Amino acid sequence: GAVARVRSALAQATHAFFGDLGFRYVHSPVITASDCEGAGEMFRVTTLGGEELVKAATDDDFAEDFFSKSAYLTVSGQLAAEAYACALGDVYTFGPTFRAENSQ
Repeated sequence: GAVARVRSALAQATHAFFGDLGFRYVHSPVITASDCEGAGEMFRVTTLGGEELVKAATDDDFAEDFFSKSAYLTVSGQLAAEAYACALGDVYTFGPTFRAENSQ
């Protein structure tokens, strides 16, 4: 419980800090079709399995998949934040990001 309370307090403090400065909090997408930073591998999101997945990955053809194209977990909220900033001005995002790299 202590870790959850600390994380909650830190998140609330972060939102208060940026809110007091006039920033708007935006939610960036968790699933994306593009790599923001070119940092390497991304985690694929798919509803395909087995032979369907092997064929789709080999041919890079995900037309039969849920999104009808390749989809990945996002590595950054930067691109979405930039688009929001064009419409809203000062923004920040505080979302999860996923990097498919061996960090052991």
